[in-house]
Amino acid sequence: MKVFYLGTAVKITTVLSADLGVSDTVSITIKDSGGSTEVDGGAMARVQNNVWTYTHQTASTDQEGTWTAAISAVSGSNTSVTEIEFEMRKQT
Repeated sequence: MKVFYLGTAVKITTVLSADLGVSDTVSITIKDSGGSTEVDGGAMARVQNNVWTYTHQTASTDQEGTWTAAISAVSGSNTSVTEIEFEMRKQT
């Protein structure tokens, strides 16, 4: 599991399956370890054909623990949702 530190920027990159085709829109929802929504439907940026990225600035006061990012890709009438988990820790 990828580890990030509170108070830093978290960059999430996803590579979409070529089977989905070229996505029209890709969005991200990020929830902290307590289930609170930090980002709700944020637009991801395309950096290559099927490669998308999103950067979220965390606060040093955010919750430690396992966070979840749900990535939703829409291509025509097809929608694909992928969830990833990452660890947020306090800096020492």
